[in-house]
Amino acid sequence: MLSEMSDERFSQLAPRDVSITLRSLRRRFGAIAGAINRPELSRLVDAPGPDHHSLTSLLTTAAQAMSVISNETERALDHDEPVIAGAALRAAERTFTDDRTWSVAQSIDSLADDAERIAERLERATAAEQARSVAVVGGGETNPLDLARELGRTAIEALEEAEKQLAWMRAQA
Repeated sequence: MLSEMSDERFSQLAPRDVSITLRSLRRRFGAIAGAINRPELSRLVDAPGPDHHSLTSLLTTAAQAMSVISNETERALDHDEPVIAGAALRAAERTFTDDRTWSVAQSIDSLADDAERIAERLERATAAEQARSVAVVGGGETNPLDLARELGRTAIEALEEAEKQLAWMRAQA
């Protein structure tokens, strides 16, 4: 199966564990939103950190990527013989024409909503639906469960980057 899932933590997760991971995101990202409510940190949300990205831009990009992955996961679960966009599995293919930057709160709401929607959909799917073969534009195949795993991996990597950025922001405050 085709996937960029380089992080072994996600490649073998059981459906229940994927769902738990996805459902935890609102709380986990919410902790970041709560931390930046402090005035000394809120002024730094748009400041580029050591990796040249701001917290706002990191979360905007994560929310946009998760939107692509969650939409393709739904397509994989809901359509007969679906063909999904390669961008759902290959980060290099994710290009966003909307160059507006979302607020931290908007990004967190968006990514958490997408994650919860897919967790719910995954929980309703049968094992056969989760494992069915799905064609990927540009070649290869995957399945809905691997797409949900990719959603979780993308979210957790974004969370880890956001936590690093928050640590940098705290050191600057």
